[in-house]
Amino acid sequence: MKRWITLGFILLIAISLSHADEITSATSSDQVLSPPPQMYTVLERITDEISHELFLIMDENQKSALSLQGTGISGESAELVLQTKLSNVTHGHSSLVISPENIITAAAPAMYTDLIGTNLSHQPETRYANEKKEPVISDVFYLEEGFYGISVSYPVFAEDGGYLGYTDITIRPEEFFRSVISNITEESGYEVMIVQPDGTVVYETDEIETGKNIMTDQVYDSPEMRSASQALLENETGSVANYTFWDKGWNKQVLRQAIWDTISLDNQFWRVAVIRDLEDNR
Repeated sequence: MKRWITLGFILLIAISLSHADEITSATSSDQVLSPPPQMYTVLERITDEISHELFLIMDENQKSALSLQGTGISGESAELVLQTKLSNVTHGHSSLVISPENIITAAAPAMYTDLIGTNLSHQPETRYANEKKEPVISDVFYLEEGFYGISVSYPVFAEDGGYLGYTDITIRPEEFFRSVISNITEESGYEVMIVQPDGTVVYETDEIETGKNIMTDQVYDSPEMRSASQALLENETGSVANYTFWDKGWNKQVLRQAIWDTISLDNQFWRVAVIRDLEDNR
């Protein structure tokens, strides 16, 4: 009898040991599917840095709008206001003053002064800023200066309250975001994707994706990616536990994980996502 009890005990131990690896693997897998704390730390650092740099641009825009109240919106004095503003902003590419009739009345730097007198009524972004008469951050569009960019604008009012138009600072997304967050992404090894409300990728660490639309471009045309993209656009914050997409070098498809938050400034809402390849174990 003792012999059978002993054999049963040994058999029970053997069965338990044979399943130990399975239990460990399942637990490890569950841990992998949970975003590590450092992902959230990186996301917070990135959104804070972007917001900080945009606030600096918005502040300089406001100061220039007050100066233009005194100088008027055209002439050498107005252009000097724009030049001073750009010199105070690290990431500004150009600056214009645009009248309520959508006419460029001043421009800086000097390479863009030949644009003065140009009618921008064909641009929905220009018409929108003049209609709103308040601070606006545009979506990415093709600027009259000759590049795809973002216009950060501020209205100009006369001393009697009359609307005189608006002034802006333009930024190139790839230059602006790369310079602001590259140190963080290089240190962490994570990718970053910034998406505007219509699904257009404003910036991606892997810049081949910049300008694509996560809802319509063929590179994202899989059920997994469509589901992940829809979740990103529909929710201000969130995460996708795992989905299949190309790795950072576009060499093979791997399991990936993403978390995101939203930067809300003026009229603009950017989804900022931090992404990792699950194989990296970071």
